[in-house]
Amino acid sequence: MLDYFRLGREQWVVKKSLPAQVFYFLFGHVNTTLRMDHYHMVRAIKALAPAEGSTILDAGCGFGGCALYLANIFPTCRIVGIDINEKDIENCTFMANRFSLQNASFHPQDLDTFDSAEEYDIIYSSNVLEHIQDDDGLLKRLCSALKPGGRLIINTPNKEHRTILRKGTHVPQYVWDLATPHVRDGYSEDELSKKAEAAGFKNNNIRYTMGTWGILSHELTLLFWENQRLNSLATLLTFPLAFLLGYLDTIVHYRSGNCILMIARKP
Repeated sequence: MLDYFRLGREQWVVKKSLPAQVFYFLFGHVNTTLRMDHYHMVRAIKALAPAEGSTILDAGCGFGGCALYLANIFPTCRIVGIDINEKDIENCTFMANRFSLQNASFHPQDLDTFDSAEEYDIIYSSNVLEHIQDDDGLLKRLCSALKPGGRLIINTPNKEHRTILRKGTHVPQYVWDLATPHVRDGYSEDELSKKAEAAGFKNNNIRYTMGTWGILSHELTLLFWENQRLNSLATLLTFPLAFLLGYLDTIVHYRSGNCILMIARKP
């Protein structure tokens, strides 16, 4: 439970304004969708109980919130983050150094051309696969980058998603998706499982996240997504409610939801 409340607090050191620094220091991520996504990843990795010396790859680490948090709670594991955005990698490296997380490293890497000579115990990727044109190719390369028995954790939108506050209208997963748009709306459970099997994975475990409470939390952070300044103000004002709804979403098991979490094993 505490993970949900603590996620994103390290980001205060890269915020430019004093109010933003104070907010992130006290509360962590203002974006509750990002907080929910990271929480599901952290919980899934904790359930795998990585052994001392395990190597964990964040494929598409973005702001680094999940990777930095894992480096903090698993000090004997090595956490590697890769992302195409060099500014994000620069910020992640700065934060890792600022908090003396010597077990975390970050590197610029385009997942479209990802090829690793190193093998990892766990690879996770949150809200990335839907951006990749050759998703089948990436899944195969991620499988190759895992040690035998290693696990891949994928979080991605469900193509059959619904809205509540803005019924019948498109609501992006994140505002920054407008700069790097999806190449597909998402996946069905069956489609994602078949793609994982074709890439060489077995024992695929799939469940849904972002059900009713999560959808409401998500939409509160994007009430006015077409106007960034207005949306930022609305996000701050609705944060307490969105925060609570997001937490409720993480403790409920759904039969369907707007996101799919898959844990797959390399034989």
